[in-house]
Amino acid sequence: MARFWRDALRRVPGWDVCLALAAPAGCAGVLLEAYGRTEIGDAEAAAACRFAPLSLSAANAATLGRRGLVVIDGVLSQRQLAAARRDASGLRAGRFALAGDHGERGDAVSWVRGDDADVGDGLRHAVRMLRGVADELERHGYVASTTHRVPRQCQLARYGPSGKGYDRHLDRCALGVEDLGLLEWLRLSDYRGRALTAIIYLNEDWSLARDGGALRCWIAGRDVFDVAPTGGRLVIFDSGVVEHAVLAACADRMALTVWISGERRVLTGPG
Repeated sequence: MARFWRDALRRVPGWDVCLALAAPAGCAGVLLEAYGRTEIGDAEAAAACRFAPLSLSAANAATLGRRGLVVIDGVLSQRQLAAARRDASGLRAGRFALAGDHGERGDAVSWVRGDDADVGDGLRHAVRMLRGVADELERHGYVASTTHRVPRQCQLARYGPSGKGYDRHLDRCALGVEDLGLLEWLRLSDYRGRALTAIIYLNEDWSLARDGGALRCWIAGRDVFDVAPTGGRLVIFDSGVVEHAVLAACADRMALTVWISGERRVLTGPG
């Protein structure tokens, strides 16, 4: 067999040999680049993200498992909220980029990590609170998804007044490789693996009647539930079950989000 390939390569021009050898390597490089764009390699096990100041309850975990969504107020004190908001507002404008490829959303986003040099103590505290969610849920009996891993970076999203919100969508992609193609399937590894979405709002003095900007959720695909983006409020929902949208706001609206990956055990909608 080795002699066959040596003889075959002698019969083609040298540049053809280079192309023949380079093509598989190039394809492999593209696929590795696609997978490398995900956050999977930068994630940690839930237990490694434990953060003592965050305290959830068995009732919170049970509500999330039963309904697919839970809202918990006051995870940040007023002082902590003010510090996190001040730090988020103080990030340089160049750190943010417009999100969305097809006009489906109107926010600008920045990716922040707790160890970023320009992230202040207030925002760092909020990041650590978010990253501690998976461990708290596991410790209180949440089992709708397991083997959670938490990215080191969170998304800070800013919506301006009188701008567009975010169209109705799911945070988890359920399409297979036959639907997406191998390249896009690899690039969407994060989206395919999402189990839980956790959000902390950094707004102050928010009124839905005055400011709009609700997180609109469809529970079990039909029951509409609006969540006000009240500062210090933590919202956790099942990434593959709860469709949601962000309604247009009349004031600056800030949200810090982390998407927690995991192995799903419940494949049907919540009751």
